[in-house]
Amino acid sequence: MGFIMKKKIIMFQLPVQELTTIKRWGNIPYAAGMLKAMARQEGLTDLFDIEMLPLALADHAGDALLIDYLEAQHPDIICASLYLWNSLRTIHIAGQLKARLPGLLFVVGGSEVCHDSPYIIENPIVDFGCVGEGEEVFLAILRAIADNRDPSPVPGLFWKRNGNMVPPTGYAVVEDLGLLPSPLRMGTIRPGKMPIASYETMRGCPHSCSYCITGTVSWRCFPADRIVEDISILHENRVGAVRMACSNFLFHPDFFNICNALAQVNADGRMSFSCASYAEDVTREKAEALKACNFTFIEIGLQTVNAKTLRTLRRRPFHEERFVEGLEHLRKVGIDFSIDLIAGFPGESPEDIERSIAFLDKNKVKDYCMFHLMTLPGSPLRAEAKGMGIEGGHQPPYQVTSTPLLTQAQIRSFVKGDMRMPANSLDLVQEFRLPRFCTLNTEGNTVAPPSGALTPVIPVTKLLVPGATNPEQFADRGTRKLGSEVIIIFSNIEKSLPSFDAVIKAVWRENPFSQIMPVFEVKRPSEADAVFEQCRRISDPNLVQKTIIANAPFPWEKVSPPKGFTLCEETPIRSPGDVERLSACAVPNILADLSLELDAVELYSVLESLIASGKNIRYKNIAFFYLARQVRLLKGGKEPAIQGPVDLGNIFVLDGQGEVVPHLSMTHNMAFQIGYMQLLFIRKNGKLMEEP
Repeated sequence: MGFIMKKKIIMFQLPVQELTTIKRWGNIPYAAGMLKAMARQEGLTDLFDIEMLPLALADHAGDALLIDYLEAQHPDIICASLYLWNSLRTIHIAGQLKARLPGLLFVVGGSEVCHDSPYIIENPIVDFGCVGEGEEVFLAILRAIADNRDPSPVPGLFWKRNGNMVPPTGYAVVEDLGLLPSPLRMGTIRPGKMPIASYETMRGCPHSCSYCITGTVSWRCFPADRIVEDISILHENRVGAVRMACSNFLFHPDFFNICNALAQVNADGRMSFSCASYAEDVTREKAEALKACNFTFIEIGLQTVNAKTLRTLRRRPFHEERFVEGLEHLRKVGIDFSIDLIAGFPGESPEDIERSIAFLDKNKVKDYCMFHLMTLPGSPLRAEAKGMGIEGGHQPPYQVTSTPLLTQAQIRSFVKGDMRMPANSLDLVQEFRLPRFCTLNTEGNTVAPPSGALTPVIPVTKLLVPGATNPEQFADRGTRKLGSEVIIIFSNIEKSLPSFDAVIKAVWRENPFSQIMPVFEVKRPSEADAVFEQCRRISDPNLVQKTIIANAPFPWEKVSPPKGFTLCEETPIRSPGDVERLSACAVPNILADLSLELDAVELYSVLESLIASGKNIRYKNIAFFYLARQVRLLKGGKEPAIQGPVDLGNIFVLDGQGEVVPHLSMTHNMAFQIGYMQLLFIRKNGKLMEEP
């Protein structure tokens, strides 16, 4: 038998860009894993070497770092899942790669690829693609590439022939989902200890709301035994949470059987679940079944209470009494929920939107999200938008700009979110130093901490700019190491602020899709005013969540921040009594700089007081971030447990010459010290546990 040179495929799925170390819904490449499982089942992995882009890079690497990494792998084919949040960025990266790697083939699929997405289907860099569900189409593409011929006609398939695209016909649908292999059972997805995974239990939807694309295809469900076995694998791999990524998990015909089995799989309660549903579908029995599995959150679709609007959108009617009953069932069993509303529907006025909000207020619902209406490709509303007087929505993210009854400003005023920083984030961490009470290699411990980074390639996710720098040198070299979301902390404002424009533009030159959170450490109101003026000169949606940190006490009444700024006060905590000063702070966000000299008992008291202060607390030293998590566990009546390390990414310093110099990253040694520190903290506070 002759030697066969396999073609190399790299598959990837870029996430929603968020300034967090953990993506809210996870970014498990389930679709790519399914396609690889199909190829293996059909014997095509004898001809193709199919790899997944490492998740740490997919989730956090900037554009330039991804391009450099993928180029170094020398793939023959790259395959990408396109969604409205990643399609433009993915196409940019693929275009750069094709310019560097002649002969590289680019294959696309995902919900963003549809008949009315000409920017994808007619894009000259795309070689093959699928409209619809990709399992059968992917096999046809691989067989065509292997045989160096045109692919066999399959619904949903399009490809390039002699430089011209052969357009897709129809929509690819897998009628019997039970015939599809499980990527988890076949090992084409290896979840490891990821904190959250999205999981598919069904496709399509029994409803046909005109603003949604899910209901445009037939509703089918995966078999119950497959779902239970797959989630058992996730549980065995210590995945922390599973999001049921489907139109309405409560609709599954085997709902109760699945819940009964999952309650046994998750008897230890280690895994939590979430899903989407309608409140009208939540009965007492279903709420209790969800609780038994450890469902902790449900996203409830309401959109509007306006009956005329619902009829126009072909959405199921709103039943107020059943809706309220469903919420009460969730409240009684202790499942949290959030209600989804949408601003921008045709025919709705500001008063109509206010009525939907008033309905939630009347029923004591404070946790709701107001989304911007989008005319998604493939949705019936997109085809009907012009006739309804809907403006905008022509390119991702397809947000409507106005309707006959709503201006752009009015829509945005309803969508406006909370500018407060969420609790327990790592965005302002700048150092790691152990408290004095924690001395390693004591109490008989003789284990040497391992060395090395937790992952081989970690992008720079935080950049400290302590003074003047050389932006040109940074642009030429440092920008290619950055993450897709970068926090840049400017201190010593008089020296660092003049470089602000050049540093930001250097990042975007090589990473046009990177989100940047600039943080400015100021000492006086005049420095804050200089920051505000500097930021007015750059108006870009990728410049997000601008933050001012000032040393306490600071005269906040003397500054007038423009919209989009978060204010934070850095407060030194040297004793339990120092926490009392927080009540006098005029801003809700605190960066706590705790003394390393506090003993373990004093530290517990300080952290307990900080948590109870009503402020949004950040920790400058990551050591206290972990100890605060232990206090929260104990305060919540839970058993203490060593918290595994959260990947910090890489923190670098931008020096005066424009070089990026390593400062802090999550290494094995650091993870060991963090774990041992927590163990000592628990013991010294009288909470005994077995040494891990």
